Amino acid sequence: MLVALVTAQRLQTLQLLDLQAMHRSEQGVIFVVTDHLKQSRPGTGPLRVVLANFVSDDKVNPVLVLEHYLAKTLPLRGQCTKLFISFVKPHKAVSRDTLARWLRLVLTASGVDAQVYTAHSTRTAAVSAAFQRKVPVEEILKVAGWSSERTFAEFYKKPIVSLSASFGQRVLHN
Repeated sequence: MLVALVTAQRLQTLQLLDLQAMHRSEQGVIFVVTDHLKQSRPGTGPLRVVLANFVSDDKVNPVLVLEHYLAKTLPLRGQCTKLFISFVKPHKAVSRDTLARWLRLVLTASGVDAQVYTAHSTRTAAVSAAFQRKVPVEEILKVAGWSSERTFAEFYKKPIVSLSASFGQRVLHN
């Protein structure tokens, strides 16, 4: 769920993240996706999916959570290099449908109505929250893989209801 929120990527892209195309740096982790994607256009290079290092809170730091996940799944991986693997034998790469199911489970466990909000809603929530927090539209378009602001404005720019800090802390700390 955290990777979906901080990258604003489609499930197709998340499913294609590969450890062989993962590069670590002081600023975070970068996955280079060379596979053909829905948003792939002729003449564009590979997609770079960035997980930035948040130093303010280790519990929601995407890089630290990724490192913990990799350590826990290392004994299960075998030859599989895809980031997301099944926790059920034979521990192979998971499908987009499995990722969607996992996201729905997290939404439900967080008290979100999964009948109303889908796994794809994480993309909308991420870019809408970024916009509300004054992230430049150009950066949102780049991260989300859009060439037109019209796509963002028409389909993804949604109002974010302001919630109390205690609610957010409870969601992230339980």
